[in-house]
Amino acid sequence: MNSFDEITKRESYEKDGVYIRVGATTQQADDATRRELALLSEGRSFDAEPCPKAKIDDKRIQALCTRMYRIARENCDSEAEKRKVKRLTAEQLEAWGVITKVRDKWVASNAYALLTGDPAFAIRLRCGLFKGDDKAVFLDRRDFTGSVPELIDKGLDYILAKINMGCYFKGAFRRDRYELPPDEMRELVINAFAHRSYFQHEAPIFIAIFDTRVEITSPGGLPRGQTVERALGGFSKIRNEVLAKALNYMRFIEEWGSGLQRVNKVFAEYGLKPISLDDAGIAVQMNVYRSLPENVDIGSEKSSDAPVKSTKTRKRRENPSVNPPLKSDALPENLRFVLDQIAQNPQITYDGLASAMNKHRDTVREYLKRLREEYHFIERVGAPKNGYWRILSPKDND
Repeated sequence: MNSFDEITKRESYEKDGVYIRVGATTQQADDATRRELALLSEGRSFDAEPCPKAKIDDKRIQALCTRMYRIARENCDSEAEKRKVKRLTAEQLEAWGVITKVRDKWVASNAYALLTGDPAFAIRLRCGLFKGDDKAVFLDRRDFTGSVPELIDKGLDYILAKINMGCYFKGAFRRDRYELPPDEMRELVINAFAHRSYFQHEAPIFIAIFDTRVEITSPGGLPRGQTVERALGGFSKIRNEVLAKALNYMRFIEEWGSGLQRVNKVFAEYGLKPISLDDAGIAVQMNVYRSLPENVDIGSEKSSDAPVKSTKTRKRRENPSVNPPLKSDALPENLRFVLDQIAQNPQITYDGLASAMNKHRDTVREYLKRLREEYHFIERVGAPKNGYWRILSPKDND
């Protein structure tokens, strides 16, 4: 498996007198870096440059608008937030620089190819699970291709499938949680795709999972003007401006400028070490350390004195039937039906519930919201797309 060291080995440096400062050292710039510097001097970003081989027409543009609108709504936390999402149009994509019109014909940018997964500008994600703390023994290896939104989901899914699931107790009830916070791990994967260099787009992003850490390596080094200290301190430097606007619309990027600092704050609440960054100029490696304390503390919810137990996340996700059958007369009939469905199938989806109840999807969302916020009977565990529902009160007022 190629990773941080192998990206470094693969780079070749030209002898034309261009040098860059990386940390405390001065290095000769490679071709990709020189081209990026040339674009920066003209106030341009590589993702805004034309991608003439990408397939583009009105139908494909409309499909992209629809897909981005759907993703934006899926990433919302509430119905009120969903109502604020505006439908996307070709004109808005043009305003962002995703597409441009030349002589009444649409021209795709590199960002358009990244958002659609066009083979003309293919990008890859390479994931691996290793035994111990080096790459001597492979346990699993996966290669993925696709659009940036697809690969973000693939990367997070892989991490959550390979790390551990722990638990803590609140009162008499057990609650499960991943050893690493999913939202923050998602943000780190997003960060790798949002800020990597796409000049050498064939170079993959690497996710390597070891016994004690997770490494996320992205090609290109930190953006010009960014440093490790600034990045960890919350300073954000946008490298791919067009792509960042699209990711912001889709709710992948919520607040520019606070990412890594906020991630480390949540990690501290989890009892985890802060992440570290290693910038070699031609690749950036983020290191996430997998140390789970004996007593966990999530935010203001204090854990009990019981030790944390853990099981492999992959087993939990493949067979998460942890909810016993329920018979509750304390709930309205529709909510009781929803609770029974969850007890039978914790991974049931909104569409699955809507079909079983012959109700609209929004009605089902409202039922689930009441069960969560009004009755406190359920919670969502894991990633939005691949998690499951957990019933918090097995006694349920029988």
